[in-house]
Amino acid sequence: MAGTVHLAAWLVVGGTWQGSVSFRKPTTFGLSSGLTIITLAWATGWLRVSRRARWLLARRDRYRPESAGPYNQDS
Repeated sequence: MAGTVHLAAWLVVGGTWQGSVSFRKPTTFGLSSGLTIITLAWATGWLRVSRRARWLLARRDRYRPESAGPYNQDS
């Protein structure tokens, strides 16, 4: 998103594409970051998660020892 915004700003404002003050660096950084995130999201969608790992991830937040926390005091 940021890369396309900088590219659009460069197209509207004009200016040089090269040099110390240009829209090239933020544009290429934004576009490459976005492409990397999209690629990682696509690739992780193809990963297989074992039944045990899925079970552990699903119950990670549910595990709470009986003696933990202020709500389980015997007073």
